[in-house]
Amino acid sequence: MRLKRKRLKALLVFLFVCFYGRLLKNNLFSSFSTRTTEIRLIQQAQEKEENTYSTLEIGCRGVECCIEREENGIVKCFVAKIEVRHNVSLQLWDDRSNGSWRLRYQLSEAVRTHPFLRWTQVGESADIILWLPSLAASPPSNLSLIDARHKLVILDEHDLPAPKGLRRVSNGYLAFFKRSFAVKRDGRLLDSQGSLYSLEPLPVVPFYSQYTNYRFFAFQYALSDAYLGKNFQVPTLWSHREYHIVCTLRVGRGQFQARARVLNWTRQAMLSDETLTGYAGEFDKGSRLDINLEYFELMRKAKIVVTTQPGEWDGDYRSMEAFSSGALVFADVALTHAPSPYPFVPGSHYIQFDPIQGNRNDFLQKLRYYLDRPQLAERIAANGFEHALKYHRSISRLDWILRSAFAEDIRGRALYSYNETARTIRDNTPRIIHGSKNNGRQGQKESEKKEVLDVAAISSLRIPLDRRYKQK
Repeated sequence: MRLKRKRLKALLVFLFVCFYGRLLKNNLFSSFSTRTTEIRLIQQAQEKEENTYSTLEIGCRGVECCIEREENGIVKCFVAKIEVRHNVSLQLWDDRSNGSWRLRYQLSEAVRTHPFLRWTQVGESADIILWLPSLAASPPSNLSLIDARHKLVILDEHDLPAPKGLRRVSNGYLAFFKRSFAVKRDGRLLDSQGSLYSLEPLPVVPFYSQYTNYRFFAFQYALSDAYLGKNFQVPTLWSHREYHIVCTLRVGRGQFQARARVLNWTRQAMLSDETLTGYAGEFDKGSRLDINLEYFELMRKAKIVVTTQPGEWDGDYRSMEAFSSGALVFADVALTHAPSPYPFVPGSHYIQFDPIQGNRNDFLQKLRYYLDRPQLAERIAANGFEHALKYHRSISRLDWILRSAFAEDIRGRALYSYNETARTIRDNTPRIIHGSKNNGRQGQKESEKKEVLDVAAISSLRIPLDRRYKQK
């Protein structure tokens, strides 16, 4: 009798454990199970540089973006480059004093799509605290010396080259990332005495030489998934794109001379050939505070998209917006200034030109050259678009920022051997330290005539040249 009771008790315990275990698995641990499966799929996908399927849906889901090749109907998928593969809690410090809508949107998008990242509202439980001086004027309050040096990552996106908020961080920081670090005038680099140096396709590091031994790095904006539109219909065939050239640069009231020159050159190319269709001029009155889908749709219909960064600073959203179109991108040499992971290569991913005065003929010749060679142009356009999807989406940019920060942490949170971190890129990049007289650059001659557009010319450029409909 006693033996039967023991057996019955054991059976009941066994059934209870099985039932309760299944309950836990289905409820409490369901998210963990899903995350484990997703991690395994990501690792398998990243073992291949690209995947080709025939039944996948079009669009971006998590780390993958899929496009349909129009020439054969095959769906081609690209896995975003990520290397942070341990759970990370992030806090975005926000005192509601400023804006910074677009960068905040890209960060939120990255956290939403990254399988190992999540937001937290509690700074004490955060692994990393992100401070955007353009979003919050003051640094995180009540941050101890230890926490600041092991948690605080600063993302400064201000146009001025001086690091915003650096002096306000009394307890230090883990890593400081600066957009628009170069000192420029009308597209040319300046040294500390105001002398001009010729632009060359050579990356530069932040000109603050006193910071080069510190955790101070350059960064660029990323490609947002929202740029690709809801339907994700990116024409992959050159012949299916309706317009030859699209250039939507803004000239303001004349303060953007470099952009005004490039827009003027583009208009001259279109006016000299009546068969060319497209659009040259300001397209909308939008700003960083919105994502205008009509603007992106216009670029997706173009064979060539012409863009250039501002003449007075580096780093803009337009460059990645152009690459998201899948068109052949014409971009200025400033695209190579900021050292970045897996950078775009001129001639392989886009066509490079110099927006400085005296380079109009070179620009026009390149436009004609690639318009006359559609197969070559189509191949370079596809390379640039696919490279952007693999390495420059918002998920990849935030992953790069975090792995660069972890690699700097003296507490050894670099759990993996990360590639292409901010320090390795900076240390292995040829430099131009502004203020150095021995950097091998020949100064700009004062007698060289500049191509400066007057008020009347600027006013005419503000009226778009609209040739979006083929001539009959």
